[in-house]
Amino acid sequence: MHTGPTLLDRTLLDRTLADRTLADRTHTARRGRHPERFDRRVPGVPRRQSVERRRLGAPETGEPRRSHRADPGLARYDEVAAGAITHALRVTFQRTQRGYVNPATHFASSDTSVDRPAMGLRLRLKSNYDLSGFHGQSRVILQALKTYGLLVADNGSNWFITGTADARWDDSDLNQLKAVPGTAFEVLDTGPISTG
Repeated sequence: MHTGPTLLDRTLLDRTLADRTLADRTHTARRGRHPERFDRRVPGVPRRQSVERRRLGAPETGEPRRSHRADPGLARYDEVAAGAITHALRVTFQRTQRGYVNPATHFASSDTSVDRPAMGLRLRLKSNYDLSGFHGQSRVILQALKTYGLLVADNGSNWFITGTADARWDDSDLNQLKAVPGTAFEVLDTGPISTG
């Protein structure tokens, strides 16, 4: 499991507060040990969307449900430094299936294997997983994974948790997360998988 500013999935989310948009820039790589510097190899114009809250209907009834931010799930240094993350974190997998579960609205694969995770799939660190051997930033992140879990949000490196770029992340601390096996997570049933 990876996290922090390494951005192995080659995605950089740029928020522009002035025009309230979010740009998803693919093929972005971290340069050296400075997460605030990026090489941008971005063909064309980045995909932009509003960061205003949006309402999605429940799949069964179409009734409005809770609003979601356009940039949910990033591990933010300030939250970790304060001692608690109070939301689910986004995670990527190299291969996903041609399907999605709410709150996701699309799939990103043509693979029909049910053994692959669907976009929007929620995973949670099992409640009996012992955190006593972990400390620092990793301990805060792992507690959030027990409480709020992970949402499959993109294709990328397996078990990659995306964090905001911040020079204060401690890579050696975050390396503790690599010791947590995938078998320590459970899949939560959040509804049917949509394929169309």
